Amino acid sequence: MTAKKGTCGMFDAAMVADSRLVMEVILKKHISVFHCVSSLVDPGGGHDATAAAITKALPHVKCTVLDLPHVIASAPISGDVQFVAGDVFEYVPRADAVLLKVQAGHCI
Repeated sequence: MTAKKGTCGMFDAAMVADSRLVMEVILKKHISVFHCVSSLVDPGGGHDATAAAITKALPHVKCTVLDLPHVIASAPISGDVQFVAGDVFEYVPRADAVLLKVQAGHCI
């Protein structure tokens, strides 16, 4: 992902880079955590860096990214990841697991 102009674009690019790095380590060292999971929701998952890493490493896991409508509107089209527009404080799609991450000093 290349940074779009402005602070928001740089922030988004930084979050994608962070997610890719963190997931590389998690999937290398702790992949067994995901073996019993067949579906997973990534709230606030943006443009799917985390979900894409999981589906690449574990094709049996159906990943859903839940994010705000304006984020989902510009999300990439993916055959491996489902995108749902919504608010995590109002609704979370049904899944075996919900991936909670700490980023930018806030926990979802």
